[in-house]
Amino acid sequence: MILNAFYGDKGNLQQLLRSQPTRYLRHRDRLAEVVSSERTIQGLSRDELAARAKTSKDVVALIEQGRDPRSIGGTVRVLRALGVRASALPNWEMEK
Repeated sequence: MILNAFYGDKGNLQQLLRSQPTRYLRHRDRLAEVVSSERTIQGLSRDELAARAKTSKDVVALIEQGRDPRSIGGTVRVLRALGVRASALPNWEMEK
């Protein structure tokens, strides 16, 4: 997948991204890693991802930093905008 992104094979890359399995993102560091890496692979800035997800750049930054974005809806929209299906998300209160 990384090579497809590197060589600009967007058609194959988009197909691979759509076919990714559901991810278990129970820990904030895993969620941060997935959002950051998927955003980079898709060649999006934080501003572009925020616009796609109809949320703020601050929400994207907080998620990528492993911090509480204060919005489960924003988190879900960010994941959907990246084409990531999550089966579980962090419980921010329990991880403090």
